[in-house]
Amino acid sequence: EEEMNQMTGYFAYADFYVIYSTFLRLDADRDGFISRPELSAYGREGLLSIALNRVFQGCVCSATSLTDSLSYTDFVRFMLAEEGKDHPTAIEFWFRLLDLDGDGVLSLYELETFYSEQRQRLRNLDITALEFSDCLCLVLDMVAPRQPNVVTLSDLKRCRQATDFINTFVSTLKYLEAERKDPAPSDSGDTFNKQPKEWSRFVQVAYNTIDDEDEEYSDTDL
Repeated sequence: EEEMNQMTGYFAYADFYVIYSTFLRLDADRDGFISRPELSAYGREGLLSIALNRVFQGCVCSATSLTDSLSYTDFVRFMLAEEGKDHPTAIEFWFRLLDLDGDGVLSLYELETFYSEQRQRLRNLDITALEFSDCLCLVLDMVAPRQPNVVTLSDLKRCRQATDFINTFVSTLKYLEAERKDPAPSDSGDTFNKQPKEWSRFVQVAYNTIDDEDEEYSDTDL
């Protein structure tokens, strides 16, 4: 709870409505938990399989391979991190997920492990994908790590393009969305001299979309 409050403060009604509605829609068997197959449908199936597997390995949530399901609290933590990657707590979430060996740094091997699935997905969509070496040049330029060939948590928190860095290795859909937008200016200075905004923007759009869908459903049910 403390971790979640650090990310958003106390939830407004719209925050709760969007999270709870999303949870209910994903919980197909209505058992009060989100299984891996159910979570794979999140965000139009944009998350990489390797990232989904890590969510259920206990490195970022309390879920383990023994239960293979997320509680509501785990799901809230996941959703806040997925839709608000510009928040320091969300960056910590994704850093732990990417840090396969738990040594506190992201090695080139770990980045390549995640990117290999991203690259294959892009090729399956008939989209030209960068070679890992070219991708690596781009993401290291984003982050400007203080040590060569490794990325630390402090590096990522300083980076103004932390969201784009993370999406490169965990989400095909959001990676492609980032490719279509105007590039942000490179800046290795303090990232959080302004309040994180991604979660608020997401909730505003999602709340209206869910509300419209619910009204549509109610009209057809009459």
